[in-house]
Amino acid sequence: MEVKKANMFLIKFISTMIMFIYILFLFIDISNDHIGNKYSTYLKFSSILLCLIISLLIGSNGFNPKDVFLLQLARFFTLVADYFLLLSNNYILGVLFFCVVQLIYIERHSLMREDKLDIKINGFLFLPIFILLLIFASLIFHIIASKFLLISSSILYALLLSFSVYCGIRTLKSSNYNKKSALFISWGMILFLLCDINVALYQIINAGFLKSLWSDFSFIVGILIWIFYLPSQLLLTLSGIE
Repeated sequence: MEVKKANMFLIKFISTMIMFIYILFLFIDISNDHIGNKYSTYLKFSSILLCLIISLLIGSNGFNPKDVFLLQLARFFTLVADYFLLLSNNYILGVLFFCVVQLIYIERHSLMREDKLDIKINGFLFLPIFILLLIFASLIFHIIASKFLLISSSILYALLLSFSVYCGIRTLKSSNYNKKSALFISWGMILFLLCDINVALYQIINAGFLKSLWSDFSFIVGILIWIFYLPSQLLLTLSGIE
């Protein structure tokens, strides 16, 4: 009991730290009129690391061991994906690892073992996993051009994200989570979607399309990415607490 209380205290403390970091890096980005500041980047990555630490502290405060494990797995691969996107600028691997993250969330949020839909979900997951393995193999052996890999992995990610959002919202009708956690999952996935819509817009503008909109909207879109992203990650992390 004492361990559970201590862990909950740490979770609340770390959550407060994350919110402080959130305000701090947004202030840095806005005051510098630039989203690529190195201090801001490290703060963003540290906030995702703290989300992983929270998931590791949940333990017996979670719903069941499988749910806790899937959440921790999702947090770990999110950290890996953000490492490639934020620190090493390897967009292909970043997107691929986010595909893995969405597959884990689909599994976690589809814990409806007595529902016939579970069979359909398992069937749905087979093809994306197979495609994901092919893309990883192509990347390792340099079989396909990197631009094609990025486009194909992005399309796969968009499909997985869409289904993951559906599964997340569906937890509101499931008895596997309490009302608070189901709301955290639903809003977490919706904010995740809003974040990635802005990521797509930012990449389109940055690639030279919609050049007339570059000066007006690129910075705003870049800011919106993390305005939506970190709250989504914190909500999904805290959804594991019963």
